[in-house]
Amino acid sequence: MNILKEKHKKTSCLFALAAGAMLLLSACQTRTQPDYLKAESSSPANETSIQTETSSSAIAQSLPQINSYSNKVIKFNYPADWTSEENPGEDISYVNFFDSKSGSDPVFWYSRGEAWLTDFNRTEEDYKALLSESYLDVVITDLTKTTIDGNEAIKLVFLYKANDVEYTMTQYETIVGPVSFQFNCTCKSDLSNDYESILNSIISSIEFTG
Repeated sequence: MNILKEKHKKTSCLFALAAGAMLLLSACQTRTQPDYLKAESSSPANETSIQTETSSSAIAQSLPQINSYSNKVIKFNYPADWTSEENPGEDISYVNFFDSKSGSDPVFWYSRGEAWLTDFNRTEEDYKALLSESYLDVVITDLTKTTIDGNEAIKLVFLYKANDVEYTMTQYETIVGPVSFQFNCTCKSDLSNDYESILNSIISSIEFTG
């Protein structure tokens, strides 16, 4: 039973590190997602609220026309021309966001799960070992400590390849109470500069409300 529990924990951790971007790698991976991590087709009633507004705040300067996403535990701003999709799950719930460049693959997503999914003591070598189980040619370019809404957080940036195309993923993760929150942005590396200011504005707008 201990072996099965540890295997389950490791699988969940890998998913938390790479949730939505696994869609980008479907052509080059043979691993099947466990049933307990598969997304449900609909979101809980009245859980979230999305409003459109025009912002003039310094935080959202790169998002002149924004939507506001919120649920019982968090709220943040994102570009008004993005669309969102709720994906509640047993162990990890996440929300995908899409833009015109990302097509059917999410350009940004946030997930929440149990607090142990985030480990502030992981080293660059630890992350590379975990990520290399799901991604090809992993190169970590940034691993730093930061804060999100006053909470200690980790910023991780790494490169990987899928179908001979290089992608950049930027991930922020933090713990609030018993919950781990992760925020991820994935794009082709030649577009990473275009998304950097947008991601910074999203992260700066986050408020934990639960």
